[in-house]
Amino acid sequence: MKKIIKKIQEGFFQKAVYELQWIYQLLGNYKWKITGYTILTLVSMVISLSFTLQTKNLVDNLISASWKGVLYITIYYMSVGAVNVVLSMLTQRISAKVNAKVKTELSVRTYKKIMSADWESVTEHHSGDLMTRLQEDISTIAGSTTGWIPSIVSQMIQILISAAVIIYYDFSMLFVILLVAPIILIGSRIFLGKMYKSNMKQRQIASDVMSLYKESFQHLQSIKSFGLLQYFEEKMNTRQAARQEIDLEVNKYSIASWSVMYVSGQIAAVICLGWAVFHVYQEKISLGTMTLLIALAGTIASSFKSFIQLIPTAVATISSAERIRTITNLPEEVIERAEEYDVMYRRSMEKGICLKISHMNFHYKNGKQVFDNVTCQVKTGEIVAFVGPSGEGKTTMLRILLGIVKAQGNVSLSTEGITLPISPAARRLMAYVPQGNTMMNGTIAENLRMLKPDATDEEIIKALKEACAYEFVKKLQNGIYHNIGESGIGFSEGQNQRLAIARALMCQTPILLLDEATSALDVATERKVLASLIKGQNKRICILTTHRPSVLSMCDRVYRIASQKVREIGTDEIRQIMNEF
Repeated sequence: MKKIIKKIQEGFFQKAVYELQWIYQLLGNYKWKITGYTILTLVSMVISLSFTLQTKNLVDNLISASWKGVLYITIYYMSVGAVNVVLSMLTQRISAKVNAKVKTELSVRTYKKIMSADWESVTEHHSGDLMTRLQEDISTIAGSTTGWIPSIVSQMIQILISAAVIIYYDFSMLFVILLVAPIILIGSRIFLGKMYKSNMKQRQIASDVMSLYKESFQHLQSIKSFGLLQYFEEKMNTRQAARQEIDLEVNKYSIASWSVMYVSGQIAAVICLGWAVFHVYQEKISLGTMTLLIALAGTIASSFKSFIQLIPTAVATISSAERIRTITNLPEEVIERAEEYDVMYRRSMEKGICLKISHMNFHYKNGKQVFDNVTCQVKTGEIVAFVGPSGEGKTTMLRILLGIVKAQGNVSLSTEGITLPISPAARRLMAYVPQGNTMMNGTIAENLRMLKPDATDEEIIKALKEACAYEFVKKLQNGIYHNIGESGIGFSEGQNQRLAIARALMCQTPILLLDEATSALDVATERKVLASLIKGQNKRICILTTHRPSVLSMCDRVYRIASQKVREIGTDEIRQIMNEF
């Protein structure tokens, strides 16, 4: 009792009810299908009980040699049994359909939520953890819709009906049931809290393993190059050992819970059997009635066993629901004034655009201050560079401009007659080339058409030429339809960068953001690419971040980011940076 009281105080049962309510709301669109499935399950259960009830008549007819009654019961068994087979096939089909639909809808909904959620909130979760939630946790929840939820209902009803029939034929059995029921109820709650905590640990270690898989495969070349195979193997062994330990812990509590409840159920069945035999001896009930009571006691014991076996699944579903609900509760990225930005886009392509930053401050949610009272601006036709040491905020500046993170102060875009604060809607006006290799599996044409689905081959080739990438693409056997491997495998880092720039150019936007996007190019190629980008683009702003000063002479202005400040540097300082490099 102390353990039960402790679990109640810890809020476990309230939490379980809350998660079940969330699942119920989640499955609102499928409530009629789930209800129909549950009804069919109950009908099948009632048919099975009717077989049991006929046991009494069969035994009594055999004892009295009433062969007509025996024949009738035989025909009944065959006819109703055939119906039960059809019902079983139907329920299995409905179960498969509902399960698949719920899994698909929940997967898509959760995926959309992750993709549209606030960037900082999403990055608090490792990508491997998110993948585990999308796969394992959603599968667990979907399986519960036609798994343990309807099963618990049908098993409980079967227990109640069986108990009612037993009481009907022998009312004194009621006292036996009332004696045993509290023991079973208490036994069922002893290990629930520990099972829940173990399941949460089990999900977390599964996420840790998935994260290690992802990182290992993503950085396999580096792992081999640095001779880190043994290090990662040991790391995987450690995580798999922890996973094994928690799996066994979950199994231990499942067995313990099952044992307590199953033993209680068996004790109840034995007591019922002994009481029934005693009443036959007293000639209060017939041998057929005793056979029925024994069969019903067995049904109750079997139902309890099935019910108990559902408890670990129920606990796993509750913990999975909490993990998915955490993701679906992530704050949304707020997209404001999208229509006004559409107007700005059309006008800026003709009249040009201006970016203005005034008295801007920014810090991440973890408290790290990046910018303090920053002021700068960029106008159409200009190419502007942000330089500075690593970790000082160059990439953060581009995140602010893209509306991925929100700064305090004035960060706005303006064109003729329109001025708008930066928000996620401003991305309509920007083409972005991030750091690293961002090419995706598929052909070169498919990668470029991501940003312009109706692009012709000629438009793709034009973008490749502007990015100085067509010179190597045209030599490929399939040209723009050459397949790119995962993470750009098959191309050098410099080639991947030029392909990424070509992809960004498909947008035809008034602002181009390059985040170390030419770092893998030699100086001559880098200058050639940048010259191509700004050639004839007097209506475009080009903003780049770089560690390399080799292109600074091509820039209209250079801003240095350091110590939370941004300041424009002059020709002498630019020359000094170039000489130092």
